Amino acid sequence: MLLVFAGAFFSCKKETGNILIEGQGGSGNIDLYYNDSLSTLGITIKEDSLLANGLSYSLLGTANDPELGLYSNSILTRMSIFEPQADFPNTLTPDSAILYLPFIEGVNYYGNYLEDQIIKISELETEIATNTTYYQGLDYSVVGAPTFYEGQTFFFDYHTVKHNNIDMLMPPGLYVRLDPLMAKRLMSFPVNDYENNELLQADFKGFAIEAIPNDLDPGNGGFGVFNMASTAAVSDMAKVLVYYNDTSDFIFKLSGSSSIVNTGKSHGYSAAVNQQLNSSGYINTTVYAQGGNSVKGQVQIQDLDKLAARGRVVVNKATVTVFLKDNSWDEFYFTRPLRINLLKPQENTIRNTIIKDQYDVSRPSNLLAIGGDLNESDNSYTFTITRQMQEWINDYSDGLSPNPSFNLTIPSDNPVTGARGVFDLSKTKIRVTYAVPN
Repeated sequence: MLLVFAGAFFSCKKETGNILIEGQGGSGNIDLYYNDSLSTLGITIKEDSLLANGLSYSLLGTANDPELGLYSNSILTRMSIFEPQADFPNTLTPDSAILYLPFIEGVNYYGNYLEDQIIKISELETEIATNTTYYQGLDYSVVGAPTFYEGQTFFFDYHTVKHNNIDMLMPPGLYVRLDPLMAKRLMSFPVNDYENNELLQADFKGFAIEAIPNDLDPGNGGFGVFNMASTAAVSDMAKVLVYYNDTSDFIFKLSGSSSIVNTGKSHGYSAAVNQQLNSSGYINTTVYAQGGNSVKGQVQIQDLDKLAARGRVVVNKATVTVFLKDNSWDEFYFTRPLRINLLKPQENTIRNTIIKDQYDVSRPSNLLAIGGDLNESDNSYTFTITRQMQEWINDYSDGLSPNPSFNLTIPSDNPVTGARGVFDLSKTKIRVTYAVPN
């Protein structure tokens, strides 16, 4: 890792938030200093801070990643009424019930889409609250008779179904005929439940649509991307259709981002990842990050004392660039992440929190872009960390904290993808431009 410092020594007259703005300061000689003796080391730790609700899309599937191991993503969803119906005939036996999830064709599919998956569809016992923040490691429970689907989670075919006894063409997606016992359950709620969402959701918490690990060889499996947030045309929305009396149907919606939770789970890490998870200390030059409540790389900046020794420095600009390890991805199945996050460890937990550069000083709720998009030319990701570096240096100089660390994580949204990253810390570059006022 190369850490480059450019230091300009002059008399500073203006500062904004203790960050020197270019062009400010008095006259005088300018000397440049460079130091390449600092380094970064890291460790891979468990991830528990990826948001699971309010996402634009949802992942579903299981993959056996050759670098990180076996992991899966599942979908929990509440159910609501599409069109209320009075005096619903809840004593009839249904003809059938079909669950449909719309697939996002060609967007961010990750893994081997030719591999069959096992999907289990169950009644959810755990309530999903719309005003609660959920993380992807959420524990939940299910009840009742499940339905199993075995097949791909990548779809090409359109389906035609009946709605109000008229043909309705549905785009490619997961299309599953539910178990007769589950169909009967959906047909036999108290009659008022078919008119009132509050009553319905008190009696039926929703569905757990779970990816079940099977005997996948390394490099097999993958994650489909589904649009659970759409509430537009009835043909395109996630839903369950219950058919009865030969020609009648009732639709339950599964749509709306506030009603969807996308969970993640690891089922066994690779030997390289396990070795770091079972050790302690920043001793590794390779770290791993994977979405779906799996792992993240925690990186420590070494030897910050060599910068703090120059005195009370004022940071003008600071950036960090991290690189993917060579040959740690392929261009067809396990592709490079299009974006990663750089976050700060939350004190006394393993959760993430945003760095200072990510929010507006005058409006802390206004998040700013700090970088992190893939540079395809050199397989790197660059972040602006100016304000955060200033805080780190100040705290170190004041004896308030040791060498600082940051987390490299895979986003749960923008884009939604099952991607992972293997990072080579020996290539990391941190550039700090700073001044030392006389």
